[in-house]
Amino acid sequence: MTPPRMDPDPTAPAWVPAVQSLTPASTVAEARAHLRVTGGSVAPVLRHGRPVGLVSAGALHDAERCGCCDAPVSAVMDYLAVPVPR
Repeated sequence: MTPPRMDPDPTAPAWVPAVQSLTPASTVAEARAHLRVTGGSVAPVLRHGRPVGLVSAGALHDAERCGCCDAPVSAVMDYLAVPVPR
């Protein structure tokens, strides 16, 4: 007799969208939720697992005040990461 299949834990970080990494396509609202859950004031923005910039709570708050909750994080990032040739 095989044991019953169980669903993965819905509270695990991989299943909670606000704990997943931010991408340039993440919305301002998703980024604000991410910072609320993680307790940080700045979050890295990743593309294919590599950092492309940083977004701060201040920039997200300003974007939210303007009514840009659906705007992509890439539009409000504070810092851009530039690859350095070796």
